[in-house]
Amino acid sequence: MRKINFNWLLLMLSIFILTACSESKTSKLLKQVPVSSEYVSLVNAKTLIESAGGSMTDSKSILPPAITDMMPSSSKSDLEDINKILSDVGIDSEACVIFGNYESDSPIIVVSLSDEDKFIKMITEEGYKAESKADDVAFYTKVTEYGYKTIAITKSFAYCALKPAKQSAVSKLKNIITDAANDSYASTEFGKYISKGNAGGIALKIPPQTQQQLIAAGAAPSMVTLYKGVVCIYGNLTEDAMEINTKLLNEDGSEKDLAAFKDMFDVNAKINKKALAYMGSNDLLIMAVSLKNVDWDKYMETVLQGNALSRSDKATLTIAKSHFEKLDGTVAIGLGITNGLESIFNMDIGNDFMNQFSMTLVAETKEGKAKGLVNELKAFLEKGNIPYTSTESGLSVELPDKAGTFYVENTDDLLVFANHKITNKNDNATVDGIDFSNYLSACGLVINKDNKLLKDLNIQNDIKASITGDANNIDGSFKMEIKGGEAKGFLAKLIGIVTNISNQEKALDRKLREHRKKVYGY
Repeated sequence: MRKINFNWLLLMLSIFILTACSESKTSKLLKQVPVSSEYVSLVNAKTLIESAGGSMTDSKSILPPAITDMMPSSSKSDLEDINKILSDVGIDSEACVIFGNYESDSPIIVVSLSDEDKFIKMITEEGYKAESKADDVAFYTKVTEYGYKTIAITKSFAYCALKPAKQSAVSKLKNIITDAANDSYASTEFGKYISKGNAGGIALKIPPQTQQQLIAAGAAPSMVTLYKGVVCIYGNLTEDAMEINTKLLNEDGSEKDLAAFKDMFDVNAKINKKALAYMGSNDLLIMAVSLKNVDWDKYMETVLQGNALSRSDKATLTIAKSHFEKLDGTVAIGLGITNGLESIFNMDIGNDFMNQFSMTLVAETKEGKAKGLVNELKAFLEKGNIPYTSTESGLSVELPDKAGTFYVENTDDLLVFANHKITNKNDNATVDGIDFSNYLSACGLVINKDNKLLKDLNIQNDIKASITGDANNIDGSFKMEIKGGEAKGFLAKLIGIVTNISNQEKALDRKLREHRKKVYGY
């Protein structure tokens, strides 16, 4: 069997060869990480590999064909070598963490050892030599053309710097082990948060340089204070779904407090369901936010504190403020394709452009303001000699060259703009499938397999995705669900969709050329 790079082996183990970490093992692992670490990453490759359609046992990992088909032959050989020695390296593949500090020359990987003797035998065969032993910690070093590689072994755990150093890292690893024993990452709110996911987690302290760069770029000082703390992320995978949750905590682990902004807008406001009822049936992607009780004077004062905006930008923003002040509640936009690939082809060549997509914009206003805005729009059109047709509660405008009709309506203090007839009785899959009313801001997409675009792409799945946020605690969530199809596991389904579209690239290009010829004759 040919030799493989040991550090590469450890990194591959952390990414591809780990089995599921139980809560107790995760906790034990984080106890080996100093509380002063600026980034910490947990990886659960068993969940990832099985979700992608592969499999894993204690001694072997089998990646799905969708992944191995894209791997170079050298990587496949390395994977075979790893599988051959997995059962004899003494590493407990259920535990792994990577951590470090930004100014450090190398991240540190820690693995749990199931058999310390086997592990020592393996690293000595790789050329590592015993250097010293102190306080139940044994150090092994290997000198290469790129520098020193150092491993510390203590209490059934192995620490290894992933990058070679100019000198032995014995003192560095010794300090890490001592610091972790005194105060570990497992006791922090960051460690507890990133341990929640079955697919892994990561915590990143925002570097101080970020604030300095924002100030230098002209950002408002009160806004800059938001960019201080620790970003924490964890992920969960089930057979049909993926969920990634994120939270920004203060550096002491407490909840991020937005007290300085609570008098500027209502951080507990939620998206109004009534506003979303006007989304067209073809609107697949919907983005919405609640601007309830915004103090636009304070907002403008905050924004204008910085020097990032030019004088003309500030003047424009000041003029726009008079319109912003009329808003009070949900602002949402919906976008979609009306006729599958044919619409995409027509947009590509600029043919009947406005009728190829659906667009709806809804703005909730203060009482009586929606009607006033419609009247202002009518006055603007009349001033520009642009013909329009008045309706009971709005107007419609025929676009030039029969490009389509644009509609404007006001009802129940809602101002609605759309390139389709406006009604609140639409059958919209995204509005029905995602409860926007639970959030201050949200973006959602629901597209079922009977949609013409998915039929044209030969995708046999129902797809739902959402990004939601809570300004009160500065946390957010990305969720994606893929149902149907023959693949087992969320990542396997996602890979299958991407691969399917990729395999159709030539066919889609041919269809586009045929469409151009049909329309233009060449």
